[in-house]
Amino acid sequence: MSFIMRESDSESLLSSSGEEQTHDKKSQNWKRPAVGLGTAVLALCLVASLPAGKEVNTAPKDATRFFNVPDGCFTLGLYYGKPHRQSDTERTVEHSAEDCQIRCKGTADCAHFTYWPDGGCLLTSNISVLVEAGVRHSDVVAGPRECKQAEAVVSSTVNETAQPASQAAGINGSSCSAYPACVLAGLKEGTCCPAASGTSLACCTGIPPATPAAPPAAVAVDNGPESPASCKKAPQCAALNLEGNCCPNDAGNSLGCCPGGGSAVKKEDPALANVAADSIQRCENNAACKENQLEGLCCPNPGGVNLGCCDSVMNQQLGAMGPLPDLKPPAAEPGPLMTFYMYRVDNDQKYELNGVNMANLDGDVWYLHNEVVASCPKKFGITRLTRFKVSLRATKQLYGQGKKFDNFVAFDKAKCTVPFCSQMHWEPYGFVVGCSPNDKGRVAVPGQPAWYSLPGSCPSKFYFQKSEECIKAEPGGRCKGTEVTGEKDCTYTIEEAGEIKLDELSGIKDYNTVCVTTGQLEYDETADKGKGTSFWDGKADATKGAERVKHIESLFAERFPQWPAHLDDPPCEN
Repeated sequence: MSFIMRESDSESLLSSSGEEQTHDKKSQNWKRPAVGLGTAVLALCLVASLPAGKEVNTAPKDATRFFNVPDGCFTLGLYYGKPHRQSDTERTVEHSAEDCQIRCKGTADCAHFTYWPDGGCLLTSNISVLVEAGVRHSDVVAGPRECKQAEAVVSSTVNETAQPASQAAGINGSSCSAYPACVLAGLKEGTCCPAASGTSLACCTGIPPATPAAPPAAVAVDNGPESPASCKKAPQCAALNLEGNCCPNDAGNSLGCCPGGGSAVKKEDPALANVAADSIQRCENNAACKENQLEGLCCPNPGGVNLGCCDSVMNQQLGAMGPLPDLKPPAAEPGPLMTFYMYRVDNDQKYELNGVNMANLDGDVWYLHNEVVASCPKKFGITRLTRFKVSLRATKQLYGQGKKFDNFVAFDKAKCTVPFCSQMHWEPYGFVVGCSPNDKGRVAVPGQPAWYSLPGSCPSKFYFQKSEECIKAEPGGRCKGTEVTGEKDCTYTIEEAGEIKLDELSGIKDYNTVCVTTGQLEYDETADKGKGTSFWDGKADATKGAERVKHIESLFAERFPQWPAHLDDPPCEN
């Protein structure tokens, strides 16, 4: 497998932490991909402080942002390793951590799972142990086979045990509450930097916290909640539960959560007069700091700390991934035009597609049967299956590597959430479509389930963060016209080609209401059949699985005769 995802986020980390792993080694010596820094940093410019690969003996960070999961059940920034995968299982790509847990629950001897930001799901038995993942993998999720009621009351605080004398406290001290990223992760009490184990957590950042409002008698200005500089006046600062003044704080520094970004020192600060305009110490001379609209001194800041957006810090983090193999030269022409159907399952809410993951029909039938139709009401309120006609080409750069698809990347709210997504995908190849086959497991479908990733404009940002400047710099791969040229910003076109309601498949009208009020299930996992409907009966029955896919194709052909009844899926050649 190519270097683009180093097999997966998990494999790149496991390789660096000492677990057995093999990689393809390419010997071509054309040139290395350009490594930009602007799109790989969080808006708050966090500084790494947690070494990867260290076994965990203390309470992990509590992950509380998941759908229908008790607090304390899932953890962030940790993975199960030593070994990292159950011997009789393979890595699959799942839509969410909850889906990965469902797969674990349905697999014999699976005790827990790890869900990686690229969608990779690894199952582990009870011999594996929790290992710290490090800051580049701080979004990795680990959890048990099943969330027990007792786990729902686990506290999201850190044990306040005395730290080892040899471990230095972080820049803001050792308290979790002094670090916005720790507060955002739900760690508001106890010590984090370092924690009781003597290890600093990944949320220990170099950004000074907002200075708490001083008593009125101690200052001449109003530092209360009505102050224009108040953290509560800035939505992103308020979301971090910051108090006092933020924009600027009492030291005169605007934090990164302030509207328009932050500043490391006031523009008129005398310290700037002694720093050359082209000095790397200035924020604007570091690509990621400039992207986040930081001004003044960043690298280091007046406190002597290099912010996470500094070129030196970004290069260090990227270098931790290991050397990037040289690329083959671009092909003389873009890849061949491929036209086929992709599908999405959705609730009733409709929105513009701008950076999304999709599947082929086998993939979505697999997903529905394995993770949706057995729930009441349906998971995420899913009600419909939408079909899209997609035409795409590989760019010359991608096709030159002998590939028609890039590796699959995960999108969340229109943002690519794979670490260093731009450097590993868009910069060397352009905004190309990714693909990943999925293991069928216990779901019988006639073909190979596959997931796709289609980069939209400004894929480095969530949909609510996209700006005109970002869209211009990162145009995405969707073509403006009808012709797919294979240029870096024109790799695919997409047209909606009809949708069907899932209630039509089971024959149960308004199923979400019916199942709640009557207990009728369109599919019971234990009985392997539905009640009052037979469409989803026989999850592992190959004949019935083929009939289901054929029936759905027939429905689309009958309802939407203006579109081809069938288009062959191309294989995921990446």
